[in-house]
Amino acid sequence: MNDGRDLANCPRAQSDAIEATFRKEAAGLTRYFQYRLRGAADPVEFVQEVFARLVNRAHKGVIHNPAAMMTIIARNLLVDHGRRQKLRIDHSLPLEPGVEAAVPPTQDSHVETAQMMDRFRSAVDRLPPRTKDIFLLHHMDELSHKAIALRLEISVRTVEWHMSEALLRLRGMMDE
Repeated sequence: MNDGRDLANCPRAQSDAIEATFRKEAAGLTRYFQYRLRGAADPVEFVQEVFARLVNRAHKGVIHNPAAMMTIIARNLLVDHGRRQKLRIDHSLPLEPGVEAAVPPTQDSHVETAQMMDRFRSAVDRLPPRTKDIFLLHHMDELSHKAIALRLEISVRTVEWHMSEALLRLRGMMDE
């Protein structure tokens, strides 16, 4: 659960190490998730969750090897995802031959997904205006941090701060 802390509140050396590791490993981590998820989920969301969890752990103590910790977190996310997928599949009830289910088994997941998307949109709308703008420029317009910095005439570091702030706040709002 997010308690309002962000990367800026980590010790400076650790903050720099986490940011450098994320910049270096994000593309490879995205490919890792793309390969293993095979379209079952958005790999970018998994990468963002890895970063959010890494920042959260940094607040609990020094991380001596951020790249290794990112790998562990990524594997754990995949294991959790696999368990959730298995639970969704295993809970179906067998029917007598010739009897069809009155409601397709995927209807619940569609409703749940729609509700989660509504909660996410509401959470994005509650972000501070500048953070929201930067988050949407990156995720909706698919601009790089550098392109956003140039467009808004701010530093790349400021864009990165707003992005990590958005992720932490969104995670906290989604956990509410």
